[in-house]
Amino acid sequence: MANATLPDEKLPDAKLAFVVLAGERPGGSPLALAMGVAAGVLVDVAGQTAIERVFAALRASTFTANGVLCGPLQSIVADSTHLQALLAPGDIRWLAPATGPAASAVSALEQQGSYPALITTADHALLTGAMIDAFCQRALAQDADFVVGLVPYDCVRTAFPESKRTVLRFSDGGYCGSNLFCVRSERGLKALLFWRQVE
Repeated sequence: MANATLPDEKLPDAKLAFVVLAGERPGGSPLALAMGVAAGVLVDVAGQTAIERVFAALRASTFTANGVLCGPLQSIVADSTHLQALLAPGDIRWLAPATGPAASAVSALEQQGSYPALITTADHALLTGAMIDAFCQRALAQDADFVVGLVPYDCVRTAFPESKRTVLRFSDGGYCGSNLFCVRSERGLKALLFWRQVE
């Protein structure tokens, strides 16, 4: 996804709804604790919070419109004028997180009832609108109900040489997760229900 410009880029007939996962792990985020903020998504990254960067990318994308922020806890949102300002335009509504990421995603998708839909995370601070567009275009071209975004490790290493990433080894090379998922139909929820069982 380092080179997100597609020569034959085609805009979608209808924009994808999206889910942004922002729940906290049990015990909270060590990074948030170290930075003195209430949640990991509020950690400052080069002058902007992680969640602010994600919202900007989603709003810049030509493929996405209107979504759900699943988490953080209502008490954190209520105490954060920053989060309230990010939600003020009304195109993204808040939903309480469930017991884990998969359960939260299922809850949000069932409430939205709109497919295909994009799922990402609120701490994806390097996300851009162009990356979302590149992923969505490829995902919508797949004959699958659930699509997982993977990036060749060589591309990640070239773009972000100091980043430490988990590498998944396949027969054709190493890949990194992108925290981008596309649920192309309601049948795609089965993948999330399976994920929920192993959380």
